[in-house]
Amino acid sequence: MIDYTTMEYEQKLREEGIYTELEIQEKMEEISLDNEHLLSEITKKLEKYHDACRFPAKAEVWEDLFDQCINPNDESKWVGGGHQSGSDTIHSKTGDGVQNKSGVIMNGKTRLESMEVKDLKLIAKGYEIATNKIKKGELILKLKEHGENDDYVKKENVSFTSHRTSTYETLDDKINFISKKHCDKYVLLSRKKNDWEKGTRPYIYYLMIFDASQIDLSKDSLEWNKKGVGYEGKKENKPYYAWINGSKTSDQLNIRIDIDYIGGYHQIIIP
Repeated sequence: MIDYTTMEYEQKLREEGIYTELEIQEKMEEISLDNEHLLSEITKKLEKYHDACRFPAKAEVWEDLFDQCINPNDESKWVGGGHQSGSDTIHSKTGDGVQNKSGVIMNGKTRLESMEVKDLKLIAKGYEIATNKIKKGELILKLKEHGENDDYVKKENVSFTSHRTSTYETLDDKINFISKKHCDKYVLLSRKKNDWEKGTRPYIYYLMIFDASQIDLSKDSLEWNKKGVGYEGKKENKPYYAWINGSKTSDQLNIRIDIDYIGGYHQIIIP
């Protein structure tokens, strides 16, 4: 990724010759993975942060860093832990409210990855692939080279926590609350557990940005039922589902969503 200053990014958009002046200004301010200047600024903030810290940037630290990126000229109204109007940060020029979350990524699994080695060897036999002393990964690569279907059977997803709902007594009350519009966008700075097991460089993040409207937690969208000490909302073929934990975590809302449904991610590596 190119390290763009504000002026350099504006010049790049102008040189492409496909945007009006109004569209250029809108693209300069938009909170999206298409805004290369925003991605560059987030990366630079994380680099400076990790010059001092080994601990991952999350919670109020992530809110603060992101707010400095979207409100660079003392235009910020951010208050640590304030959660203004349901949003963690607010873009001073566009008024867009953002919930800044961390999130844990769960790797997807393909058809061949889900199979036992013995079953893979049966398929390989049909292609006359030698399977003696071959590792599973190598065998999968050879089968793919021969055109064997290896579509995802379990998509890569990300889960993150959201509102605490303990002040609402009934499930209907909780659903009414979490179904309301609380922000315009979610901005996730997520991680994969195995990337951080050693706690050493490189520090790897996965940035995701998507409209809050892509998640509908109402009863019209999900089927909510009691599960253990909490509740679960899901529906077949929905790219997301949600659950509410019990009282030990203040009835906190959790959301898990397929990453391809929200437009993928931008990987940030701090070497």
